[in-house]
Amino acid sequence: MKFIFETQGRDILMQSNPLKPNRLVSKIVHYGQRVPIRGITRSFVIATFVGLLASCAALSEEECLYMNWKAMGVMDGYKGTPASEIREYQRKCETHGVSVDATSYEAGRVEGVAHYCTTANGFEVAMTGREYQFACTQDNEQDFLRGYNPGRNMYISWREVKNVQEQLYQEEQYITSADRRISKLISEIASNEITEQDKERRRNQLRDVRDEAADAHRTIGYLKAQLPSLVAACSDVKRHTEELGFIVEVRCY
Repeated sequence: MKFIFETQGRDILMQSNPLKPNRLVSKIVHYGQRVPIRGITRSFVIATFVGLLASCAALSEEECLYMNWKAMGVMDGYKGTPASEIREYQRKCETHGVSVDATSYEAGRVEGVAHYCTTANGFEVAMTGREYQFACTQDNEQDFLRGYNPGRNMYISWREVKNVQEQLYQEEQYITSADRRISKLISEIASNEITEQDKERRRNQLRDVRDEAADAHRTIGYLKAQLPSLVAACSDVKRHTEELGFIVEVRCY
């Protein structure tokens, strides 16, 4: 897989020298806020395209030879990729007898994680159910965890409520379906259009469906009994999280 973007006759993705900073004046949406990206190096913009290469099953020999490893590191850093990811690139490039520029990659990754490892992003990562991959450095990990830990607690508590609600919905849907099946079987058993052998088969089916419907009713009763305490716990966590200054958009009901 190749992506070619020509700039003054040169491919800006596949070059070994790091790109010089290029100040940008446009804006991007970052964690729910519009923020300027003035001062972000051009490497990050290029890394957006370089990141597509990483999704390939394998890197070609040309990609391994001429990859801008710093730009790749920046992109991975923005995604919260741990330092160990370089080993995967090394494994891919070793098949071509090529060594990766691990020093440039890590320099870029550290540049990227500086934007990833913030308190606001830590909270965002946690609230979207993503796991922390220990990508942050000693300088910024605590900032990240100040958002990630309360976000993780909030997400887990909210997810427990949602799991019960989703299971309740599934059980209720099953009962609706089972009731229709039961009515149909009763009608067929009462019919004179099928043989006695077929009627006996349907009676067995009817017993099975009724048993399963009874199980579903018991499950619903259990889930409904659990739900109030889960909602209350979720509400408490939400209140505490908001007191820490975070905006919690999920509902605990």
